[in-house]
Amino acid sequence: MRKTKNITNERYRTLIFMLLPAVIVLTFVTVFPLIYLFWTSLHKWEFGAAEKAFVMFANYLRMVQDTRFWNSVLLAMLLIGMAVGLQTGLGLIISERLHQSFKGKNVIRILLLLPMVSPPVVVGVMWRMFLQPRLGIVSYLLSLVGIKNPWLANPKTALFTIAVVDTWQWMPFVILMFMAGLASIPDELTEAAQADGAAQYQIFRYILLPLLKPVIIITVLFRVIDTIKIFPKIFIMTEGGPGTATEIMNFYAFRTTFQYSRFGYGSTLSFAIFVICMLLSIGIISSLKVRSE
Repeated sequence: MRKTKNITNERYRTLIFMLLPAVIVLTFVTVFPLIYLFWTSLHKWEFGAAEKAFVMFANYLRMVQDTRFWNSVLLAMLLIGMAVGLQTGLGLIISERLHQSFKGKNVIRILLLLPMVSPPVVVGVMWRMFLQPRLGIVSYLLSLVGIKNPWLANPKTALFTIAVVDTWQWMPFVILMFMAGLASIPDELTEAAQADGAAQYQIFRYILLPLLKPVIIITVLFRVIDTIKIFPKIFIMTEGGPGTATEIMNFYAFRTTFQYSRFGYGSTLSFAIFVICMLLSIGIISSLKVRSE
């Protein structure tokens, strides 16, 4: 009994020793910068000032009263709803089709990877050219069916256009996640349902979808966090415009910090974004625990 206990303790110490380097690195690259960010958010620090002035929570009070910040939060939530909603809905449909056997399946899988491996900067430049009102190929094709709109210059469609472009790039990731989840479901379940005369949509609705819910929730968590952090596409395609139509939280923090040179207030906005990401993540993970129970 003592020998078994000693072996267990040795394995435990070995695991801690192996994880220690990673913990130290993560502490230096994550925890310390976050602490410094919070400390900077408690100061008034602007371009031209000789030194930072400690103002406690004055920046946070200013943020609460900042209507432009709350507008950026609303725009970020709208972008998340549109982008993640499109990616999840279309990803479920396409992954269910690709889960079935047919000719050319592997070729389609490879082609799906192309948008995902493209750098965001390249995607932004490419789609800005495609959506150019006069010379863009997408704008031209849409005009053939009577749809004419300056997509990126119109405040009513600019944010939706960003969501569509983000869906084009990252829906393959969602599809791969869902296909991995579908592959983990035993074939016996679907075969038994087919033997009982169940239609394909009934199998998906009542068997595959409930079993796929944990994978869906984790995938949505990844995409929500990535969508909040979206920056290159907005910077290249709209620069936060027209006006503030696509100025989501992180872009407003970028403008405040590097264009308006309000480093203290910009740190406050950045820390608030971190808190919002944490709250959203906790909410999504909590829903996964509730469903598992």
